[in-house]
Amino acid sequence: MLLGCRLAMSARPVSAGEETLEPVVVNGATDAADPQRLPASVSVLSGEDIQAAGIQQTGDVAVRTPNLVLRSNGGRDTPFFFIRGIGNTNQGQPGVDVYLDGMPYGDLRFRVIDLFDVEGIEVYRGPQATRFGRNAEGGAISLMTHQPGDEPEVQASVRYGSYASEIFQASASGPVVKDKVFISVAGLSSERHGYIENAFLGDHLDDRELVAGRGKLLLVPIPDLEIMLTGEVQDAQDGGRAFVLLHQPDPFEVRYNVRGRDQTEAYFAGLRVAYTTSAFRLTSIATRQSYTEDHEQSDFDFTPAAVAEFGDDYAFDNWTEEVRLASPDASSRWRWQIGGYFEDKDTQPKFTVRFDDTDMIQAPPPDGLGLPFTAPVRDVQHADIDSRTAAAFAESTVTLIDPLDLTAGLRYEAFDSRMHRTHLLVAAAQDVTTPIVPAIARSTHSSAWLPETTLAYHVTPPVTVYATVARAYRPGGLAPLTDNVATVKYHPEFDVSYELGVKSTWLDGRVTANAALFDLEIHDYQVIERVGLSSFTVANASRATSRGAELDCRAALAPGLEGTVAFGYTDARYDRYHDATTGERFDGNDVQLVPQYTFTIALEYRHPWGFLARAEYQGVGGYPFLEDNVVGQDAYQLFNSTLGYETERFGIYAFGDNLTNTRYFYDGIPGGPGGDLVTTPGDPRTYGVEVAYRY
Repeated sequence: MLLGCRLAMSARPVSAGEETLEPVVVNGATDAADPQRLPASVSVLSGEDIQAAGIQQTGDVAVRTPNLVLRSNGGRDTPFFFIRGIGNTNQGQPGVDVYLDGMPYGDLRFRVIDLFDVEGIEVYRGPQATRFGRNAEGGAISLMTHQPGDEPEVQASVRYGSYASEIFQASASGPVVKDKVFISVAGLSSERHGYIENAFLGDHLDDRELVAGRGKLLLVPIPDLEIMLTGEVQDAQDGGRAFVLLHQPDPFEVRYNVRGRDQTEAYFAGLRVAYTTSAFRLTSIATRQSYTEDHEQSDFDFTPAAVAEFGDDYAFDNWTEEVRLASPDASSRWRWQIGGYFEDKDTQPKFTVRFDDTDMIQAPPPDGLGLPFTAPVRDVQHADIDSRTAAAFAESTVTLIDPLDLTAGLRYEAFDSRMHRTHLLVAAAQDVTTPIVPAIARSTHSSAWLPETTLAYHVTPPVTVYATVARAYRPGGLAPLTDNVATVKYHPEFDVSYELGVKSTWLDGRVTANAALFDLEIHDYQVIERVGLSSFTVANASRATSRGAELDCRAALAPGLEGTVAFGYTDARYDRYHDATTGERFDGNDVQLVPQYTFTIALEYRHPWGFLARAEYQGVGGYPFLEDNVVGQDAYQLFNSTLGYETERFGIYAFGDNLTNTRYFYDGIPGGPGGDLVTTPGDPRTYGVEVAYRY
């Protein structure tokens, strides 16, 4: 039973006739732009939507927006985001990016974030070569947090629930010096027992504990200049990864001898400076990020025997700089922008397998390792990867005739990466450290010109029809978890994206409907592959295609009754894919982990007397776990609901998620005993009660 209580207080003293400061809007390249007017496929979730749908993490945004999918990898780190069939591997550069107030989270492991103090979410589908400083081939998730303004505000919430869950949130913001200095702070503390019981040790496998905080300082020294400094910290002390075997009888019960742990620390700092004149708007966004994942351990043999455990430690340091010069008026007949982006990143992945069974270590293959050592023996792969990205971009929109706009954009991007990798065997009892293979030192370079053209025709003020053609790109890279020199380097991924869409608003905003068709022709599609006991690389499918459609609709059906529909269909296939390692061909197979469809249908009713009812029906189409398409997840549906009563200051709600207790799995990778796949189960059924007070 999930129980919650929320307290929200705000004090907003504004004297009669007092001139108030307009709220600061920060969302990257689209400052002050209404996403509904952009000729692009974008879904918008307001703060009210986030609260009503119970969105707690970036993963909860998936399914509620068309063709956005998140596949967990057993923990907070390394999520697999997909938009329109373009996704992220657990190595290299992302195909889907996440931004906080227009600032990029610069690594895959920064992606599964607990959302707090978030006032809006925008999901952009399709290439993002000029909208943000960092390139995003498949799309982008933009998070907008609360901006400090001239009105003091204080909010706090607490939630208790099943699996011993506790969530505490608090935030405060307001002016320090009238019209000049503003500040906001927000914090989150959450913990819960795991969903998966470890019956062998009598505890839970996947406990979660997180402390996070964010602070902002806004300076307005002169009316045309805004300086925003943002700092964020996250500290997680989690249990092991939520890995189970696909065909075990109960996915929520295991018998492992390794308790498991995963400690992570993340720091983020951003400085945004915006200067606006009657002729231009100049924006600079600089970020500094660091992340450390240390002392991770999880059971590697997936049995109660003390055979093997693995650790996936990871660290990175990253800084980015974006500079953008743009026209100040988003409604003029000619809008333009030019900009540059630079990123410098140092990544240090370290993957360790520790073998704790001497008989297995000394037994000859295939039953053992055939090594003359006693337990413990550690297999350690460690890499140091330095990478740099430099890009310049420009975009211009011209109103050719009153209802017709032409937008042309161009981005040039260059990427360089260098890697030094070692693979060592460490036998502690014999005091032996020896390389398994010689150290590998490699570098790679790629670059691309990325043009984009959009033609938008405003049929009537509330209806826009648009067509876009764009070239997109994801850099190649170097795989840190393979011994084979021939498979260390993988090629950049290119695609040509075609999109035809219509955006409409009717009946004074009571009905909004957006639809789009897309076609992606992809060359050298990047695919993660397992090539050994603890070795992975990225392969390139010569050619792939992704075609589909999406619909996003919201309507006021009757007084107090609102309905929303979000539907996405994707047909993503490998056209030509020859696996050089195994010799297999996967031509015509579906792309792994990409569902055929996603949908959410929601109805929400608010009675004038204060009664509230919300029902949400979600569906995910089937998808294969691997490129061979032999095993996968069948289509499944989830049902969520909320009932409540609220007044201006008070509300009480009862809610439930996955009410039918549907069982489903996020992904599956080889490596389990007997050839079984290792997977992560989806969240089980949860209920809840929330009490809210607002002032």
